[in-house]
Amino acid sequence: MFRVLGHPLRLAILRVMAEKPSTPVRPVDLALDLEFATPFTVAHALKLLTQAGFVVQQGRVRSSSYYILSGKGQKVLGVMRDVSFE
Repeated sequence: MFRVLGHPLRLAILRVMAEKPSTPVRPVDLALDLEFATPFTVAHALKLLTQAGFVVQQGRVRSSSYYILSGKGQKVLGVMRDVSFE
């Protein structure tokens, strides 16, 4: 679990998804929000986040999958917000 959270792109994806936790998003849309990422790298990161239970695949339309933040993902982000490293 912690290994999945150890990559800055995956953390950035979770943070973006946390802004609208019940809104399904596509990898290509997340890549636009995260200017340093490509749709391919975002899709791979979402696969890992899904396997870890932080994200749920909501559906698939044509060739695009849609993802939402899971309850587990929301809890982890809540804990991360509460913890301050100085």
